[in-house]
Amino acid sequence: MDINQLFKDVKKVSESNDKDFEGAVEFFLLTEKKKDGVQVYSPDVKNSVQRELLDFFIEYFKFSQVRDRKQVPYDVVMVRPEKTNFFICESSKYKGVEFFYNQFYNKNHFSSTKGKDLKNFIAYALKIYVSEDEHLCFIGPFTSLSQVKKTKFIGNLNDKELTKVNSEHMFGLSPSMAMLMYDNEVLFNNIPIFEKCCEMSTEFTKNASEIIDTIDKYNVIKGIQDFKATVQEDERIARRLTKMNQDPERVKGFFSNIENVKKVLDDPSFKERFNGIKFEAGKLEYTSEKRQQFVTLIADAAYESIVGRQKRIDHSL
Repeated sequence: MDINQLFKDVKKVSESNDKDFEGAVEFFLLTEKKKDGVQVYSPDVKNSVQRELLDFFIEYFKFSQVRDRKQVPYDVVMVRPEKTNFFICESSKYKGVEFFYNQFYNKNHFSSTKGKDLKNFIAYALKIYVSEDEHLCFIGPFTSLSQVKKTKFIGNLNDKELTKVNSEHMFGLSPSMAMLMYDNEVLFNNIPIFEKCCEMSTEFTKNASEIIDTIDKYNVIKGIQDFKATVQEDERIARRLTKMNQDPERVKGFFSNIENVKKVLDDPSFKERFNGIKFEAGKLEYTSEKRQQFVTLIADAAYESIVGRQKRIDHSL
């Protein structure tokens, strides 16, 4: 994603006169819903407020070192992502990402937040039009107002009169970027918000079930149905199987040569790692407490380096 060009485009929009600027920014609130994905609310926003919201994008990307951060592909099993990088994912890679991306191309949004608890909102979104028919989406988190609300009284002083403001209807918007969507790509540095908005937990379960169905055809795992049930309760395993599902040739290579697994299980370098996993009469068997190690095994993560002949585990799988 070319952030430098987007920054120039948005700056140009911000410098336009009021008449040309009107409608350049649409504001949305996002809330989780278990069955139908994220719900999108689109309250009306005054022109003057639109300009202030647009400044979120400009302020966040005003320094070139932010705009030029490395963009690395999103990895479903990443453990400690570097804060100096952005992560990127094509909108078509996962159905949940594609669905969320397309939410901002349709007009089927909720207009009123009446009766909605502000605690249910997970993020806000700005749809910024850089031309008449082209836009980007800047998504950010809420900021905490807990310290303000603890005072129990929030006032507004207008001339000589002190009035009380209803704090239950107040919320704060963080100018930090969680996600940026443009040209069928999603750029982000807030993985929890990305995964909530794109319903990735559903993606993990679906992908994991698909790869287990593929594995089942080889008829080599004892208790395959118990293994399938595992992905419903252990998201880490579902993530790892999702990654396996993205490399079908690796899966095919492992299960087509399953007889070689005994070499790994008997190897002194790996024996302790895979202790408790058995391969007998052409069947792999594991106990529930060894399920993570079992996934490591069937992901073909055990390897020997070509040059140094070192036997290791690939922890990225």
